[in-house]
Amino acid sequence: CGARLCGHIAWLKDAANSEACGVQVIGDAKKMHNGTWDRGWIYDPDAGSKYDVELKPIGSKKLRVMGYAGTKFLSETMMWKRAPVGLTKCTKPGSEKKADFRIKFFSHSLHIGNNFFG
Repeated sequence: CGARLCGHIAWLKDAANSEACGVQVIGDAKKMHNGTWDRGWIYDPDAGSKYDVELKPIGSKKLRVMGYAGTKFLSETMMWKRAPVGLTKCTKPGSEKKADFRIKFFSHSLHIGNNFFG
């Protein structure tokens, strides 16, 4: 992702969904002057669609995630929380290598996984 922010699924609540391990769910977000990351996309696996996304760190343990379609007037906002230390990362079937993907913001990392959705 270079200077842009991205995130992949690194943990799954239900091992039956192991094919989702490693799937990119956030991409191409750019760091903005106001401390947010914007103009990227977020993937909704339930809808099979991508939406515009704005991400804003709230302290060191939360991330405000706003998905929108072209305009922020019609948006949906979620608060994600940092994954606990030592969380076992998922492994995609047929792969011996464990996923090691994180959203990086400022000097912190935030794992992406089902446990962030409230």
